[in-house]
Amino acid sequence: MIPKFSIITVTYNAEASIEATIDSVVGQNYNDFEYIIVDGASTDRTMALLNPYKKQINALVSEKDDGLYHAMNKGIQIAKGEFLLFLNAGDRFLDNSVLKEVDTAISSKTRIISADFINVKQEGAMNGRHIYTKACTLQNLKKDFVACHQTVFIHRDVVSTYDLSYKILADYKWVVQASLRCMPDSIEHLKKPIVYYLDGGISAQHVRQNLIERIRLHQELFGRMQVLINTPNYLRRVLRELKRILL
Repeated sequence: MIPKFSIITVTYNAEASIEATIDSVVGQNYNDFEYIIVDGASTDRTMALLNPYKKQINALVSEKDDGLYHAMNKGIQIAKGEFLLFLNAGDRFLDNSVLKEVDTAISSKTRIISADFINVKQEGAMNGRHIYTKACTLQNLKKDFVACHQTVFIHRDVVSTYDLSYKILADYKWVVQASLRCMPDSIEHLKKPIVYYLDGGISAQHVRQNLIERIRLHQELFGRMQVLINTPNYLRRVLRELKRILL
């Protein structure tokens, strides 16, 4: 029987954070999901920490890869679920009822469903800033990545692999490509947070590369005119990131 959800966690040397992520998944009060972990041949204690959970992990791969998005593509190849979600080491479901709530919100026509998140600064923190996101419609995505990758569930009918030529924003392109395959009424949004998202991912660490890839993505998928329209957004993003770094 095909599970409703495939929850995929990608790890590499994540001994400080992997247990909290796993606990938030296996502790769900909803059973119709599979859990997949793709490890990049960690050299720390990550794999040892996974041992107690092996009965609750449906698929576990540990081998060298070519980076985060290559590992995610491995997860897609393994996944059997109707909807795919990537919840990486350091990120956690907000509580034990997340999957049940998402399932309740899904209809037979749903192909993408996303939600808000809580941005936290430290591993295991429970307090953070509620980030309000928007539905992953093309109209919204043309302007910016209006969602959090870790809260976007995508139906396997519209899912694609990650474009490895993007080193930082392959997740943004992944969501746009899914949206391009959807009717507008098949895209849903939960106006509540479902994930604690640990600040400081690769996108936040490389401001210049982030901007270059963002402009490239907008031109590739939406055209040069959209790049011009988005110019004020690019400037605001750079200023916001610089302020965050300086503070």
